[in-house]
Amino acid sequence: MSIRIRQVKSADFEGVLGLNRQFYSEASENPNFGDDIYLKRPTKRRLKDWFGRVIKQRRAKEATYMVACSGKSIVGHCFIRPVDSPASERSHVGNLSVFVSRGFRNQHIGRNLIRNSLTDAKRKFDIAQIVVMGNNPGARHLYRKLGFRKWGLAKGYVKRGRRYIDLEYMSRWI
Repeated sequence: MSIRIRQVKSADFEGVLGLNRQFYSEASENPNFGDDIYLKRPTKRRLKDWFGRVIKQRRAKEATYMVACSGKSIVGHCFIRPVDSPASERSHVGNLSVFVSRGFRNQHIGRNLIRNSLTDAKRKFDIAQIVVMGNNPGARHLYRKLGFRKWGLAKGYVKRGRRYIDLEYMSRWI
């Protein structure tokens, strides 16, 4: 089945909620899962509030949010949101986040989501930054291929169980 990348819609909430549930399930199953999480999975209400804010930001052209669809199912998403308020001297920088469902990885979906998001973000931001876990070499490789460069390292910034994991900060000009 082909994958279609498009702008998120308000009606996509349940699909995004499903991605969030997959994300947390994978993190609990795999101690080497390559992204940092909240200690407790956010409630549906909290996610709905977050989703509503992101939709408002996208409509106001302050953020970008793309989804990858396989048929009617959402199998991945990528968003770039401001690191700070529009009145800040950092308002030209956007935080990028991407996630692809386990069964759809290694099919260039993440790469295509990021590329589409960066294209859409050109009128919103000058720089995109991403934070990647030190135990996720595949993600770091993908981001480097897309032009992101490391600019910082936070040693032991994530504590998962008894393990401390580094966070790597990467960015690129849009």
